[in-house]
Order: sequence, then structure tokens, then C-alpha cells
Amino acid sequence: ERFERAVKGMKAVDINLQLVYYSPLRRAMQTAMLLQPMKPKMEVCPLLSVPPSNGLLALLAQDHTALVGHEPYLSELAGWLLCGQREAGARFPLKKGGLLWLEGEPRPGGMGLKAALPPRILRELGK
Repeated sequence: ERFERAVKGMKAVDINLQLVYYSPLRRAMQTAMLLQPMKPKMEVCPLLSVPPSNGLLALLAQDHTALVGHEPYLSELAGWLLCGQREAGARFPLKKGGLLWLEGEPRPGGMGLKAALPPRILRELGK
């Protein structure tokens, strides 16, 4: 119920998802399915259940792509994309249901942070 309100918050800030990659682990799959009202294409991605790799970066070449995965891997990926260093992931902690909105080229240090929205804020936006 709480994440469904967060999804409404994503719509309120005009997030348009065309593709959602999600980890094959159960909780990530359940969370990803709650994004279906946004009508993206959904695809399981085993690379999201392990530390970030070049293979994962190659998948991010498409615009409007969301990732549903696990900590600390998502924060590590954010640090890698934003700062060029995986260790920088500690600067971008994600709570369950939180959102980091990145833009730019999906390569180490090639992206910028458009927004960091914790789940509480997304839920408020979804009211």
C-alpha cells in the first residue's frame, strides 16, 4: 500500500517509465510489479542481484529505464555512475521504495543526479 502511493508520487513528478529491469529475488519482483500502472515493459535482470558490472551499464543505454534491486548494490551503482567510483555509493543510500533519478550517459562518472526522493516524499506527492 505504501509503495503504491509512492508510485502515484512518481507519476505526480512526471516520471515516465518505459522499461523496468528488476532483480529475480522475490522482494524486488514484488516491488517491480507495483510499477505496472505506469505501463512500462518489465524484464527480469539477474545482474541486479549481484554487485554492479559493465554488463549492467550496457543495459542502461535506453532512456526512461528504472532498476528495482537491492542495497548495497543500487547505491554502489549510483556512486559508480555519478562519481566514477563504486565506493562513492555510501553517499547515495537508498531506503526501500526510494528513488534516485539520474540522467546522462550510463558510464562511470557520466551521469548527473536529477532528484533524490525518499519514499516518504514520494508518498506525500502521491496523495
